[in-house]
Amino acid sequence: MINLQELKNKLKKIQEKKPARVIWKPTDEHSVRVLPLPGEEDLAEIVKWHYGVDQGRKMYCPTTVGDECPFCLLGQYLKSWRDENGREKSEAERKRDWEWYKKIEPATKHYAPIVVRKKDSTDVEGPFWWEMTPKVYASLIKICADDDYNEDHPEGGVFRILTSLEHALDLTVILKKRGEKGNTTNFDLTEVEERKKFSPIFKGDRKAAEELVKKITPLADVHKVVTTEEAEKIFATWKTSMDESPADESAGGEMDYNGEKPATGGSDTDDVIAQLTQMISD
Repeated sequence: MINLQELKNKLKKIQEKKPARVIWKPTDEHSVRVLPLPGEEDLAEIVKWHYGVDQGRKMYCPTTVGDECPFCLLGQYLKSWRDENGREKSEAERKRDWEWYKKIEPATKHYAPIVVRKKDSTDVEGPFWWEMTPKVYASLIKICADDDYNEDHPEGGVFRILTSLEHALDLTVILKKRGEKGNTTNFDLTEVEERKKFSPIFKGDRKAAEELVKKITPLADVHKVVTTEEAEKIFATWKTSMDESPADESAGGEMDYNGEKPATGGSDTDDVIAQLTQMISD
């Protein structure tokens, strides 16, 4: 039969269990507090993603940690106005290659450790990693760069305006879905507003705040880091699927480098794949 100490150990493991949901995104309106990263040299960590290349799934880009990525090597070629022999591409080739680049270009996401305050409660949920776009990240940096906040902050300001355990600003994070009032775009918007007064995470309980920081799951344990070798295997599978797929006639979307609509329709898959294969093998 289990003894008292074993029961207490079991309880401790349950209480310390990592939350099933580690990555956080806003769903409506939330009150959020940013936690400090080790070293406090930034608010967030960066991960680059390629979307739809791993059998429809997103793929961690090895350039996140400074390694080579075959998809990024292709992207460098596709963005260039010159071909592999140094000759200038025709307008049709440039537009075709730009369409291909948009399919494989890496997207940058910023991840900041946070807790979310429960409504009508002094308790919090988390810690989580808040996945945000560069635009949302920039809005947080703008708050930290505010001259008035920096002048008034008792701990030196800068990132601590948002990450101090005792003197920081809570954030109100609001998701406005496309089509909803206040959002006239065709995509969801995230708005961030800071509270105007510095406060502790927990009033009179710094130790509880320090314990929260200790519970942050390392981001490397959350995302599967993909090596260059693994990315090349994914690329080989992607290449095969591109060889076998029909030309995409649904391309379109954002404006290209000239401010004009990119070319649509068939994209000479075999030519692009052949060029990429040569680049990777060189």
